[in-house]
Amino acid sequence: MKFAILHHRGCAGTRFHYRIDPDGECRAALPESEPGEHPKCIGILIDADADAAVPSDAQMDALRTLLLQLKVRYPDIQMGGHRQIRGEDTTCPGKQFPLTAMREWAGHDLVVERDALLQDIVDAQYRP
Repeated sequence: MKFAILHHRGCAGTRFHYRIDPDGECRAALPESEPGEHPKCIGILIDADADAAVPSDAQMDALRTLLLQLKVRYPDIQMGGHRQIRGEDTTCPGKQFPLTAMREWAGHDLVVERDALLQDIVDAQYRP
């Protein structure tokens, strides 16, 4: 996979791989092996009207956890918003969604967290 593309409830798309509910529960909706809304992309729907308000802290935490899991499985995956693909045709993942902050996190802290997690996995193999 090349990209993790973020969407919000206002998006017209219907084929997403993951859905993050308002309470922060992340549900698999479509196998990653099946095509979603965009080719070679993992589609993530955040069930919030992010044009009106920032998604809940629980949703943002769940999103970070999901992106970490995806980064472990797909080391080169990049994260972006639907509007980066569609341009002026959409505001998705929402006008209030903190896309710049999430992209900065994904560009640095996500990689650091992934590397620490992978190191823990390797270290665990050698602990008595």
